[in-house]
Amino acid sequence: MPYDEIDSQKLSKGVESRELELLRIRKLMSDRPGRAFMHRCLTTAGTWGTTFDADPYKHARNAGLRDYGLWLESELKLAAPEDFLQMLKEH
Repeated sequence: MPYDEIDSQKLSKGVESRELELLRIRKLMSDRPGRAFMHRCLTTAGTWGTTFDADPYKHARNAGLRDYGLWLESELKLAAPEDFLQMLKEH
């Protein structure tokens, strides 16, 4: 079902709202600007880097950001695996 045809008024909580989330991610990842934005979010979060810093406060901040980035990466891979790979090729 195309994203534009979804009637969010009819969706109930639970599984259907999760499907709506996944459809929104698929829509975002379906075009180059959306993939570029998601790549920037993942990079800013330090998803593919190290969290280490000698300052424990900076280390904790970096770890929190990376945790968010890893969560976002898993959501993108779940919702749009082909578009995720395309994003990696583009950047």
